[in-house]
Amino acid sequence: MLLSFIVESRFVLSSSRIIAISLILVGTVATIGAGSIIAISYPLRILVILAVAIIFTVHFRRHALLEGKNVVRSFHFLPNGNIELFINNSTQCGQLTSRFVSPILTIFVVRSGQQRFSILAATDSMDADSHRQLRIRLRNAPLSGQAPADSV
Repeated sequence: MLLSFIVESRFVLSSSRIIAISLILVGTVATIGAGSIIAISYPLRILVILAVAIIFTVHFRRHALLEGKNVVRSFHFLPNGNIELFINNSTQCGQLTSRFVSPILTIFVVRSGQQRFSILAATDSMDADSHRQLRIRLRNAPLSGQAPADSV
């Protein structure tokens, strides 16, 4: 098997400064952009700014601070290709539906039934060896509906 050298382990996430700074920058630009819309009235502009700020706050808490209701705290790749997610005090199994893998930031989406979980893992949210193993594992993992890489 292609990935036989990778030790099966549970990937544990922690809060990340990289994700926090990125979300703060994006949230600030989005809020300024929402406030600079000229074509809407002042009360509606304030409402748009508040909506953007609330959305930003929810995503900041969920992805940068790992706080909230349905936050993935750790995950594990199963032999059948599924991913087991550890969410607060429960577990859910799902399939990988999309991924973005880079040396600094890894983003992937797991669908479990009707729910969708986005997981952001920066280099500072886990130890370096775990992040390297995660990147290798995600690059070779089949997406939902695709054949595994070693069976093609």
